Parts: sequence; C-alpha cells; structure tokens
Amino acid sequence: MIRSHLILAFGLLFLVALCSASPSSLNANKRIISPCASSSEGDSCNTGDACSPGTCQYPEASKREEGLECVPTGETLDCDDDNACTIDSCNSLFGCINSAVVCDDEDLCTDDTCDPDSGECVYTAKDCNDSNACTTDFCFEGICKNDPIDCSDNDACTIDSCDPSEGCQYNTVSCDDFNECTIDTCNSELGCQYDAVTCNDESLCTKDFCDPTLGCQYDDIICDDLNMCTNDTCNPMTGCEYPVIDCNDNVTCTIDTCDIFTGCSNINNCTTTSSSSSSSSARSSVIRTSTSSTTQTTQTSFVSSDSTADIVTTFF
Repeated sequence: MIRSHLILAFGLLFLVALCSASPSSLNANKRIISPCASSSEGDSCNTGDACSPGTCQYPEASKREEGLECVPTGETLDCDDDNACTIDSCNSLFGCINSAVVCDDEDLCTDDTCDPDSGECVYTAKDCNDSNACTTDFCFEGICKNDPIDCSDNDACTIDSCDPSEGCQYNTVSCDDFNECTIDTCNSELGCQYDAVTCNDESLCTKDFCDPTLGCQYDDIICDDLNMCTNDTCNPMTGCEYPVIDCNDNVTCTIDTCDIFTGCSNINNCTTTSSSSSSSSARSSVIRTSTSSTTQTTQTSFVSSDSTADIVTTFF
C-alpha cells in the first residue's frame, strides 16, 4: 500500500512539473501527450490530474509563463504498437503501456515464443539433437540429455558396434580357426563352435587321419607279413589277406618247395643212366607218401636198376 502511494505521488509531481513548465522551454506548437485521465475536462494540469480524453495541448493563444492549462483536444490516445505480442493499454499515471504477452506452458523443455503476426503463443520443443546416431536425445527438466544407445542384438554370432553417422552395425563373427580338421559354425547363444571332421572312407585298406593344413588323408596300409610264401593283398571290406602262393610248376621232374625268405623253389630231380651193356637198364620210381594230423611229408625215392644208388628227398 505504501509503495503504491509513493508511485502515485511521484506521478503527480511529474505532471505538475510538466504542465507548469515555461513556454521558453517548450516548442510553441509542441503536442504534449499526457496520461489518460478520469477527471472532467478542463482540469488544470497543475493539479496533477490528467486531462480527459487523454491529450494535453498548450494553445498558442493562451501561453502563460506559469500554470499552463490543459485543454482537451478530443483525441483519444492511441496505444497500439502494431505488435500482436503485446497487450496495449493506457494507465492514468503512465500513459500507454505495452505489456508483452506471457507465453509460458510451464514446460522447461519448450522454447516459448509469441508469433508477432498472429499473437498466438508458440511452444517449440528444445532441439537436443547432437547429430550423433549413437545417442538417444531428449530433454529432462530443461536440460538436454544424449544417452548412448544399446546396439546389443543378443546374438553371439555378431559383433555389435555403432557408427555415429549410420547407427547400430551388426557384423558377422568369423569362426574360422584355420584348421581343416574342424567344421566351423556359430551358435547364436554359444558363439563359435568347432566340431572335429570325421575322416572315414569306410575302407579297411586305408589309414584315415586328418592334417590341420590339408584336411582328411587316406594312406594305403601295407599288408606285408614278411613271408615270401604268401600273396599279400587287401580287401576293403575285410582288410589284409595272406593267401598261400602256389609253387607248382607242373613239371614232374622238379621238386616244388617254398622258403619264407626266398619264395618258390623248383629243383630238377630227374636223372638218366646209360650202360654199354646190351641189356637195357631198368628204372623204377617209387613215391611214398605219409600224412599225419600235424605234418604232411612227401618222400620220393629214385632207385636205379643196378640198385647201386638210392636217392631220397624229403621236404615239408
């Protein structure tokens, strides 16, 4: 209350000083705009009251050194500032008042402005965009926040990253262990998996193995029983086989044998005896064979007619 009284008193003193000014200090035809008044026309400006309808003018014909009267001209004070964003009014003490329109949506995350053409309040959200595709931009209590985004796709087979220009990137994981003996795969939950390669050609005649550089290898096995009396072969279904070789040369006069170190032997065992006597020689050949459960023995005896020689060869 005291403050308002002081303001009122100050205004009245200002008006009194203005209306009592000497003409020498004012241009003769100067139009002095005073505050609007609620008092009746013709009141003296010296009283501190403004003149109605709101325009004071000092007429040339009635200039006085002191106590110039306020003569209403009938004009209404125009307080329009041609700005739609102000509230234009007239105060009896201070004249025109152009108060700015208050545009406040009580949201700290908007920029509140007034459209000077329409006078409408415009509430524009604060621009928190940091031009980074790897952040989530938002406003909180008037402060911009730029939180990093989560690019995780929960896939163990991708490498997750973020490019500031393009955003989240998902590159496929390379599970290559550079080992030809593994099958390299990736499980979305477990990541890279390395299963051993199966090198099996289903042949009993090869040795199957895997070389980390070359992969599966199938080397022929050696079917050698170190016996020259067998024919060493391999059957893919049964493996090594050692059938006995046949040393028979189908010659009656040879003894066919086989040595495990040297192999077949065909020894000529036929002899011819000539005599100057007139009687022809007689030659007989006797072959005796005896067989037991464990050993087969063949005995061959060649006996000359004169019974002077008896050759017996025995082999097993």
